[in-house]
Amino acid sequence: MTPEELFRAQLASIQRIIRDKCRKSRFSKEDCEDFHGRVMVKLIRNDYAILRNFDGMSSIQTYLTVVIQRECSDYRDHLWGKWRPSKVAQRLGAAAVKLEELVIRDGLEQGEAVGIIRGNPCNEVEEKELERILAELPARTRRSFESESRLEELQTQMPDPEQELLEREEAEEHYRQSRFLSDCLERLSEEDRLLVKMHFEDGVSLASIARSFDCNQRSLYTRMDRIKRKIGSCMQKLHSASKRIA
Repeated sequence: MTPEELFRAQLASIQRIIRDKCRKSRFSKEDCEDFHGRVMVKLIRNDYAILRNFDGMSSIQTYLTVVIQRECSDYRDHLWGKWRPSKVAQRLGAAAVKLEELVIRDGLEQGEAVGIIRGNPCNEVEEKELERILAELPARTRRSFESESRLEELQTQMPDPEQELLEREEAEEHYRQSRFLSDCLERLSEEDRLLVKMHFEDGVSLASIARSFDCNQRSLYTRMDRIKRKIGSCMQKLHSASKRIA
């Protein structure tokens, strides 16, 4: 199975994992749409490089869950700032830091978090020890959005200047990449844009598209490869041009 075929075969699982991460992270509708786009671009970038790196050591669903979870963590950092482990977790070691991230930052159930760590072949901590560590971790409040009326009641604090600068740079980079992608899509023909929308946004397989438009399936695959290369080349050129201007 080629990476593209694997992507199409797992599209339903990918969509389900994305919805699950959005729900647990309590993203807004707009943030969910933005995160969905980020994941899709990440998975198809460089001719499905992430899927080509799948080595079969775990199930494909587990592999995709880890990939999307990491992207979700990066996106939360983009929205809310970097997560920092507590001093207690740092003192207890790497397993405690990971547990705190999964339970407090990511909102997973304790049993689910323990299962993820136990499923890591590099993990050497027993389940009972992980449960003991969980009991020692300090209670922390998850990040969440408040209503405007509630925000007015909260005491404002001056943000850390370095952190504020980092977050602004990350936000600007994300906006720049999104704008580059939009610009590259706009440079495609109307038919190519429709093909990209149907295949990547709506999740319609190329075989189904070929049948719907009564065209040759092999030619459609070739055309999609050409579109992806065109988008990749366009993104690289825009990125290089922006660096020269900067």
